[in-house]
Amino acid sequence: MEKWFGATLGDVRRSAKGAFEDQVQGRLSAVFSFRTIQDSQQQAWRISAGWVWEWVSVADEVPDEWLVLFEYATPLVTSRPDVVIVSPNHVIVMEFKTGDGTPGSARKQTLGYAEDLYWFHPGTREKCVIPVLVSTSSKGEFAANSIASPDSLPNEVMSLSQEQVPELLQEIAGAELNIQGVVNEDLWLRAQYRPRPSIIDAAVALFARNEDPGIIASIADDDELDRLTEYLAAAVHEAAHGKQHRVLLVSGVPGAGKTLVGLRMAYDQSVVKALREIDSNPLYLTGNGPLVQVLTEALARDFVRRKPGTSLGVARKQAGTLVKLVHSFTREGIKGTDKLEVPHVAIFDEGQRVWNAKQMSNKHSFGDRDVMSEPEVILRNLENQDWAVVVVLVGDGQEIHNGETGVGLWVEAAKERAKVGEVDWHVSGSDQVPCSELLDECTPVLFLGHSRRSENASWLSAWVAAVIDGDSRRAQEIFEIGKYPVLVTRDLDEARVWLRDVSGRARYGLVASAHAGRLRSYGIEMNTEFQAGIDWRSWFLDRPPSLDSSTALEVAASEFKCQGLELDYTGVCWSWDLVRADDRWEVRSLKGRSLKWSSVRGEKTRFGLNAYRVILTRARAGMIIWVPLGFIDDPTRKPSEMDDVYSFLLECGAQEVPTANCQ
Repeated sequence: MEKWFGATLGDVRRSAKGAFEDQVQGRLSAVFSFRTIQDSQQQAWRISAGWVWEWVSVADEVPDEWLVLFEYATPLVTSRPDVVIVSPNHVIVMEFKTGDGTPGSARKQTLGYAEDLYWFHPGTREKCVIPVLVSTSSKGEFAANSIASPDSLPNEVMSLSQEQVPELLQEIAGAELNIQGVVNEDLWLRAQYRPRPSIIDAAVALFARNEDPGIIASIADDDELDRLTEYLAAAVHEAAHGKQHRVLLVSGVPGAGKTLVGLRMAYDQSVVKALREIDSNPLYLTGNGPLVQVLTEALARDFVRRKPGTSLGVARKQAGTLVKLVHSFTREGIKGTDKLEVPHVAIFDEGQRVWNAKQMSNKHSFGDRDVMSEPEVILRNLENQDWAVVVVLVGDGQEIHNGETGVGLWVEAAKERAKVGEVDWHVSGSDQVPCSELLDECTPVLFLGHSRRSENASWLSAWVAAVIDGDSRRAQEIFEIGKYPVLVTRDLDEARVWLRDVSGRARYGLVASAHAGRLRSYGIEMNTEFQAGIDWRSWFLDRPPSLDSSTALEVAASEFKCQGLELDYTGVCWSWDLVRADDRWEVRSLKGRSLKWSSVRGEKTRFGLNAYRVILTRARAGMIIWVPLGFIDDPTRKPSEMDDVYSFLLECGAQEVPTANCQ
């Protein structure tokens, strides 16, 4: 059964109105039978069907071959427009509202649905996508010749009454009189989307599939990800049958889909089924605390949505069993308690966040036992199994805190365990990891080199790398002016205006370095204690008008809070902790109450650069970088230093905000 209801307009014409309403209501009731359907929803479906029937009966010139789709769903995205009408050259995306007023939130919602289809559905390529808000209270007049050109990004929402829609359909039919084209019904009804789902959307859909047949949970068709997943699954089977212990290092650029691979290995029904054949349920862990909090809350809210009557507290407990923090796993492993769940297959996301021996000693009491790094503790625990596979997902240049030494720590741990124990850990990775010469096996399939955070910015991670390397010429060569904007501004309010206006129902927010202390003078607080007091679950998940949401643009997330997560659009807040000096980047810190920046040395330089690498790669659809003007009488906010940063970003290809956006 399809997860929506679709028909040709000819089918609609040949039906009586009441029969068509019954058909739509009955089909959608069956589609959503897994959840409680309120009477108001049943009535809304009948109203939608009735309106469509009336439009088709009046608009005589509209061809029978056009398609109408009710509750058309995007795989891995749970939100749905009410109706989509497809012609050979146009896609009309409709949201229906009854009652008084057409609030801005409804317009943004409608525009968001249109953008989803424009970016992610192959059937919209080279078509004109038109978002339409149909409201019983609309008093606007239909403007003829208002149809945008094909293959243009939808940006204006038509607000029409239900009586005005036939005029739009007739105009489109007239515009297509000379177009030789047909609607590919099979493409629309069985299309394979290629979305770049957010981590939150992907996790919710993957978990939901285990219980909810109404949500499609297959990962977007992607040859590189498919090859990697197949390789990992085959390696698990090989280890199980050969009684081997293996470490598989999956590395890649920011946004390459490493977390998506980990979630799929742990929770995609088809993959998990294959692993269960060898009596192995994978355990998914991450070294990223905020990621655990946000995913757990997203899953809990989805449980409540799909199972009315479930308390949020109960749902949170259930969700908490699905995503765990790696540090709690190692803590129980050090204690040697019976609470420790030791799997055959462990998936560690954000694997570069594990701690070295020094940091472990600071965080844990080992007593009279030898102090080990976190990977050593993990591998030691898994040696209790007769076979084990550790899939380690590591980001390139993502180490941002003391004790995080990257992928090499896993290789060292495997070699150390082989020396002191009876288990020989076989380590595989790609030649892209820093310690590839120490690997037992090198294979390119374990490196993801293509960014999937945005379909239109596969170049972004390479551009950010060039910026962080201080190579403006290379950055300019990489930079592509397209539908993924990278803008710079000297005005924080201008950045906020751009973020609020840039998209429909997109999620946006501010990000900044944890050491951007002098942004306090602009109302951006990065103090550790302040950041610890923010509910990041609400920041990432709430929607307007919630003041706790990222969209309030009042609180900026540091690299520690947003690593592994993402927004559609970001406002990157630059500060004086990273400035240009002698044609290179200088990482600095401001300690105590002194009014003087000091340069940092050693690994803290790497952490500082990686902090900006993280915050510059959090956006899926575009970003605006705010570079403050500074204040000439404040030695900690020198205008000249930010002038140099601003000029450098322009040299790298970033664009100034267009004049029209400044008004």
